[in-house]
Amino acid sequence: MKKYFQLLYCLLLLSFYSCNDQTGELQDLETLSVKEGVLTFNTEKSFLETLEYLKTLNDNEIKIWLEDLEFQNSHFTIQSYYDALPTEEDLSLEEKLNTAKILFVPSPAFSAIINKDGVYKIGEEYHRITKDIEYISEDYEALIQSKSKSVSDGAVKIFKLKKHNSTSLQRTNLNGQTLCAKYPETSYTATGFYGGNYFNKYHPYPDDFVTCGGGNYSFHTQTWYVAYSNFFSVGTWIKGRKYKKKGLRKKWRDDKMTYAKINNEPEVTNVTKHTVYFNVPRELYTVAIQTFRISYEYNDESKGLRKVNMTLQSIP
Repeated sequence: MKKYFQLLYCLLLLSFYSCNDQTGELQDLETLSVKEGVLTFNTEKSFLETLEYLKTLNDNEIKIWLEDLEFQNSHFTIQSYYDALPTEEDLSLEEKLNTAKILFVPSPAFSAIINKDGVYKIGEEYHRITKDIEYISEDYEALIQSKSKSVSDGAVKIFKLKKHNSTSLQRTNLNGQTLCAKYPETSYTATGFYGGNYFNKYHPYPDDFVTCGGGNYSFHTQTWYVAYSNFFSVGTWIKGRKYKKKGLRKKWRDDKMTYAKINNEPEVTNVTKHTVYFNVPRELYTVAIQTFRISYEYNDESKGLRKVNMTLQSIP
């Protein structure tokens, strides 16, 4: 009988600690929830911690996270759909979304937590992101309907997104280069990489069959440096592209990179897109010079391994 009560006591203790563990997990999960198509965070700390967590995930892992959360209204899903669309021309995601008149958000982590209308919520406050302005209000209808570009009123606060725009000369220098990947030492160095949401498109194989072997390969890079009302978003990504046939016609499609590396971050292999986030300046809205070193390699069946190196440095 004594052994029986000892066993029962152990089971009760086990059940007690198990329940406590489950309660802890539930409390963690309860810091964010989906309410009427809007991802809602209990506190700003939960919001920032979730963003930091999502920065550690690749695009496929973000999709799984959204499925587990049952957040079916995520802006990330829309961007992923358009990003995967093949095109006759070598169009970027930003160019596709501009044509469709859909908000472009370069950060996969931030795109994941806003909905298709650019809205998320912290506590009682809604935030709506547009191209240049962040609207903040506890009144959802007022938030959605507000079109003001400069003046806050009693119901809606306005925050102008702070971006650091490059000059026309810097943009010309960046976009005016066609990279040929015939030789491994091919490289290009430029300044003025920061420009808010700034997109660069490079073609390692121009349409010059004598020197480069043809124009079937390309890659896109995107960098951003944007201050929102409550956090800084700074980062870059690189994506492989190939003009290839699938079905009856050849089109530009995403293509896995044999190797990709940005700065001193770990290299990645056999991925279509690689994103790296950078530390924000110590003081909010203070521009910090950063250097982005990007190596791109791929294997062309007829030419062997090719490599393009780029060094792009920001200036205030």
